[in-house]
Amino acid sequence: MKNKSINKKISKPAGIFLMAPSIYNDYNSDINLDKINFTGTQLYVIHGLKDKEIDYKHSVKYCREHPNTYLYLLNDDHRLHDSIPKIDSLFSILIQLAKRNR
Repeated sequence: MKNKSINKKISKPAGIFLMAPSIYNDYNSDINLDKINFTGTQLYVIHGLKDKEIDYKHSVKYCREHPNTYLYLLNDDHRLHDSIPKIDSLFSILIQLAKRNR
């Protein structure tokens, strides 16, 4: 017996939330953001200005080049540990925005 749910069309997410993503680095990453079509999906990027592992300027460049992409720069490092309360609030707001824009 076939599972009918397998044949359902998979819709794109209303929003994607990334924190300190590796976009233009030489790391062996499973995801190459430049090759993913985010048309119709809002992409939210949070990056720390003090990040020494992945330069925040890569996120700035990516967000300038791609529509429906929103950048939030925080005064924090790569782990964003000091910004957890701010990120929590921002994530809640972004969920509401993504639902509204769906």
